[in-house]
Amino acid sequence: SSLSSPPDVGGGEQGVDSLPEIDPSLPRPRKERYADHNYDYSMSAGGSGTVRCTLRSGELEPDAEALSDYAHSRGEEQYMIHVHGLHHTGTGFLRQTLADALGEAYEAEDGRAIAAVHDSLRPYGDLIRVARASARSKGEFLSAKKKIFINYKAPEDEGQHLQNLYPRFVDRVGEFKKANVTMKNAGLLFTAADLCQPDSEGGYQVIGNMMLQQWGPFWDTSAKFLIQKTPSLDVLFFERIKVMPTLHVVIVRHPLVSNALRVPMIQEAWMGAYSHLFEELNEGRIEWYAVVSYEALIENREAVIEELVEVVKSGIRRRERGRNRRLR
Repeated sequence: SSLSSPPDVGGGEQGVDSLPEIDPSLPRPRKERYADHNYDYSMSAGGSGTVRCTLRSGELEPDAEALSDYAHSRGEEQYMIHVHGLHHTGTGFLRQTLADALGEAYEAEDGRAIAAVHDSLRPYGDLIRVARASARSKGEFLSAKKKIFINYKAPEDEGQHLQNLYPRFVDRVGEFKKANVTMKNAGLLFTAADLCQPDSEGGYQVIGNMMLQQWGPFWDTSAKFLIQKTPSLDVLFFERIKVMPTLHVVIVRHPLVSNALRVPMIQEAWMGAYSHLFEELNEGRIEWYAVVSYEALIENREAVIEELVEVVKSGIRRRERGRNRRLR
């Protein structure tokens, strides 16, 4: 999942124009990834069929060799943590704070990382190193680095931008506007993936393995905890496709506090999305989860994170004891 050693580029004599072609085994430029997707998605103005989403799982064949990079495939202890929430509600802050806390709470073994978060430029590090070695001036290097950044860097280091298996938020917004969906269904912008269905038996498992394969180059696959965040509430979708023990951490921010959440449509979305989520939780469809208040996280960060780390530890202890009961 990484480039081989970069070629000798002549100590800066050739300039950045001599950059090697991207290794075809690595993720393609982001625009190509977005254009070629493995789902059919549309929205209508309303009713029971507002969202129509089919995951083309029957066309997919996960690569066993690529998946072997993951620690869990080698029988080692490994956990997935999804951080869910709406836009501008602290998902990025919570992701990094939790990763740092887990790094302090657990001791590294044999040099293995404790927690890994996505870095959308990680697979292309060698291109940047070659650009640095090839550049004849600082300006030329910065220009080459900007070009690499534009071509390969996702808008944010979020799981939704590093895959083409389910609809990204921007895809949903496009369909929402095109279909003139009613405001009362605005919450579907954040929960639409929960309504996606695979087109083959065992499709969720296939999608889960393909998701790991697509995410693999963007983080340390040997880490004990793999943490991704995406500003949505597709919790049930990620529960269905899990292929390793998975904790869902949901952050909730009061809709009238943030300027970004004061827009009427966003308030409608807030109500609809969280109503959908809490219904799923109440029905017991999500095995292991925690709900965090954004306001509490900001005012009492240490206490909230300490409690969240304990949720992680207690879930692991219960799994180790082999109890046949749901994790909480």
